Amino acid sequence: FEGSFYDRDLLGEIFEKFTIKSVIHAAALRGGGAGTKKDYDRVNVRGTETLLEASFENQASKFIFFSSVGVFGTIPREVPARILTELNGDNEYHRSKILAEKKATEFIEKGLNVLIIRPTITYGKGDDGFSKTLVELVRKRILFIPFKDVKIHLLDVVGCAELVIEMLKARDLNERVFIAADSDPILLGELANLIYFHCHGVDYPHFLRMPTFVFRAVS
Repeated sequence: FEGSFYDRDLLGEIFEKFTIKSVIHAAALRGGGAGTKKDYDRVNVRGTETLLEASFENQASKFIFFSSVGVFGTIPREVPARILTELNGDNEYHRSKILAEKKATEFIEKGLNVLIIRPTITYGKGDDGFSKTLVELVRKRILFIPFKDVKIHLLDVVGCAELVIEMLKARDLNERVFIAADSDPILLGELANLIYFHCHGVDYPHFLRMPTFVFRAVS
């Protein structure tokens, strides 16, 4: 079927024609600046609520909702973030995901078997998000890397799909919220080297490493 996942009439038609055992909800207006506050509310919050309602009313046995580690904010107040790290809706996208998680929690309380995945930065074939932007910045030598290297945690989209399959198979999961990431983080400098070497056959230029400055107020 082709259409909006939050079109109530379309959902009614789908649930009437098929016996839906599980729902995997990965659709969203993604990233900060992709729309107005009204757009994020319509798609990410109320849209998710509509799909939850349809799944609950038609007795779906499992509902897997893709949220985002963005619920912790652009820079989490605790690094690395944990499940219980304080949420911080510091842009409209992150805020909408926090509100969508609240909707999901409401339906858990009603009896719908909802599992929430907070993926880190995903990468894989066909990606048009952060990973594509990073590759372009490195390829064109316009990404400055701090001397004090930073770790980033990515998520292979194939591994993410395998995780969903395992969650669908699982009979009893005590937890409801999961952070999904590759097993190990990678240094930003190391990642830049990998990308640049793939493109140009040499390591990323050392002069593009940026010193880390510490500013102190003088009274």
